[in-house]
Formats: sequence, structure tokens, C-alpha cells
Amino acid sequence: MDLDARFGPSATAFRPVEPHEWSSAPLSLMEVTSDSAPFVAEYLSTQPRLKLTSVFARTFHLLWLMDGEGRLLIAVEELVDTNGVVIGALPNTIFARPTSARKLGHPSLLTGASREARIGGEIVFDPDWQPGTDWVLTNKSGRYGLRPWQTERHLREVHGLFTAFSLYLGLRFITPLA
Repeated sequence: MDLDARFGPSATAFRPVEPHEWSSAPLSLMEVTSDSAPFVAEYLSTQPRLKLTSVFARTFHLLWLMDGEGRLLIAVEELVDTNGVVIGALPNTIFARPTSARKLGHPSLLTGASREARIGGEIVFDPDWQPGTDWVLTNKSGRYGLRPWQTERHLREVHGLFTAFSLYLGLRFITPLA
């Protein structure tokens, strides 16, 4: 099965890419590979057990995205100031964001002129969603996860990739925008 059939077509963002998302990338940006997956797994498994850092898991977004070439990218959703300098991570509540800060959303995980991706979303810490899972894979991305052609099967295919890397996540599909 080709990438288009498995994960959806590679296409531009559903909403416009902001200027700061063209010029800045998250410091936490990484590709999920067989080499990096064990470190991601350790982070995900540590958060529920360690109260000192579980506040981070409960408070901040983890973004994921599949680019046009089929690479799986993840990052913490970070903030930049008006000069494009990274100043921290974006809390789940928008009311905690400084008014001068701009979030680096899903497009900032990409490079190139078009900023095309197949599908994207968030990995959220939600131990109450499904028994036995603390983290949940969603397609919650207004740019790359909720486009009209996105299907639950596309998200399930990505979920299968995470599982193949021994990253065990729950699954929550959000109905795409009309």
C-alpha cells in the first residue's frame, strides 16, 4: 500500500502557516526512528510514575506529524517571542500564554516551501481515556489532522507505526472539519 492510501495525500496546511512558523522550528523536534524510539518510550513511561515531571505531561502538548516522505516527526509545542527566540512550551490552556508569544504549531515541524504533510495531531497524557494506556494519539491538528479527507483508518495506520516502534498509545479519532 502506498503512502497516499495509508496516511492520506501530502498537502498544504488547511489553515495558513504563520510567518514565525516559516522561520522557527521547535528545539525539541525529532524524527521517530528505531534509534530515537527507545528514548521517546522512556519519556512516555516515566511521566505517569514521576510526580516531579508528570505536571509537564499534564500541561503541555506533544505534536506529531507525518511529512510527505513518510517520516514521523514529534516535538513539544513551543513558543517564540516576537524575535523568533524560543521561550518555552505552550500550556494546554491558551489563557496562560503571554500575549507577545506565538506558538510553533504543526507547520514548524516541517521544512521546505510548501510545508506539506500527510496527517498530524497530538499525543496527550490522559490516563483516564483507556485502561492500560496513559498517552493517547489523536488527529487534533487544525492544519493537518482535521482536513475533510482524513479518515480514522489514516490515524490507525500512524498508530500502527508508533506500535511498531514499541510506543504504545491509546487512540482517539476526531471527526474532520466539513
